[in-house]
Amino acid sequence: MTVHEIADKVTASVEQIQSLLTELRTRSLVTRNDSRQYALDRSGMVSIINDPDERAHNTELHGQWRE
Repeated sequence: MTVHEIADKVTASVEQIQSLLTELRTRSLVTRNDSRQYALDRSGMVSIINDPDERAHNTELHGQWRE
């Protein structure tokens, strides 16, 4: 999906979506192709939640994904 396609489905602004996707890309949890379509690495995100290291459970990304 593109940023604008995502914006049509959620209650966040394009700027907020772009900010989140940029952060997720820096953590290799999202990819973007030449058509500017984004794809989530679901297994990578799930691994953050299921990480047995308790320190990982106190991160901002973990908290956002759980909500």
